[in-house]
Amino acid sequence: MKKIIVAVALFVMGSIVHSDSFNMAEVLTSKLAKEIKNQLSSKAREAYTDYVETPPVQNAIKRKEGVRRLQFPIDHEILFSEQNCNKVIHDPVFDACYLYDEKISLMVGYELESELLKSGYVDRNKNNLTFFEDQRIPRQYRAHPYDYSRQNLDRGHSRPHASTAWDAKLAQNTYSMVNVWGQTPKLNRQAWLKAERFERQIAHRIGKVKVLNIADINGAKRRVGKNNVLVPVGFYKIVYNQEKDYQRCFYYENTNDYTKKDTLKSHLIDCEKVYY
Repeated sequence: MKKIIVAVALFVMGSIVHSDSFNMAEVLTSKLAKEIKNQLSSKAREAYTDYVETPPVQNAIKRKEGVRRLQFPIDHEILFSEQNCNKVIHDPVFDACYLYDEKISLMVGYELESELLKSGYVDRNKNNLTFFEDQRIPRQYRAHPYDYSRQNLDRGHSRPHASTAWDAKLAQNTYSMVNVWGQTPKLNRQAWLKAERFERQIAHRIGKVKVLNIADINGAKRRVGKNNVLVPVGFYKIVYNQEKDYQRCFYYENTNDYTKKDTLKSHLIDCEKVYY
């Protein structure tokens, strides 16, 4: 009997989510829903519903909770302060909360505007954009690009190149080691890549978004390279626009178990469950 009830419930839920009469206002504010829905074709709307309108649920991934829970509305000035960071970097394209002992940023925040994203695309290879040691960090606390060599880790961007590609000089800034975390190849090139595309899609649809990426270092033990750089156990991505009452939160484990079938929706979490 329980199996029958569960099956019926799943069928009903699926019917509601994919129905043309599905009410977006139950998930998003009516103002934001109207803005987004009006810009989408029927096929795009169906895909958008699948990835965005599905109410966030607590991810099944088991992870340790940090000392502090992220508070909403997000107070950028408090997050990026000496309260949480050994050094705060205010770069033209991102803010970084850097930790000296770990030699990585605990969090990186930035803003995306649709008009800038549309204004051009700078090719990395043609412009010789390369990762670099950031001299704004005292030498003894810096990470070096070579720290990730032969570690089966990618140098994973926090603010991605593709979200800054309208200007070569600004795109080069994203290759600072302050903006880099050690990520497994499949996470960086498949699963996390989808989340990066998502943040740009939402910026295009509502005009502007802010993004906050947080390294989950609770329980992290692995260190790599000559500079003993900490490798996070996972990552949070928060995409939000507080003026329009929009927020979506995601969590990714730093494992190499991802496949091309991995979906963005499977990483949605309750924004009340973001820790740092």
